[in-house]
Amino acid sequence: MMKNKELKNLLILLRDYMVENWMDKEFSGICKAAYRMYALDIINSNQHSILVKFLGKNLPVRKYRLDYLYITNRFYGDYVTSKGDEFCWKPFNLKPRINWLDKQIKKLES
Repeated sequence: MMKNKELKNLLILLRDYMVENWMDKEFSGICKAAYRMYALDIINSNQHSILVKFLGKNLPVRKYRLDYLYITNRFYGDYVTSKGDEFCWKPFNLKPRINWLDKQIKKLES
């Protein structure tokens, strides 16, 4: 099982990546940001898997759905956020995601 320190470091990396890259609109939520980090070789497949499992078990209930198709073509071909994709917070809204990540990081510190 992964140590809290290792998971905490991955969450910090995810948070920092989101803050630094949010204006590029390369992703619409936490899960998409984690995937972008993997696609750009910022994290490896094992680290991506750890993040996906943690997010799947700990994210709040998904209350929002994207009602349009969002496509950009900047790094690795087309990036698509599909109509109907589900989100815990409004898509592309950074602040609640960072607040949630900060709370998860703090929990891992204790």
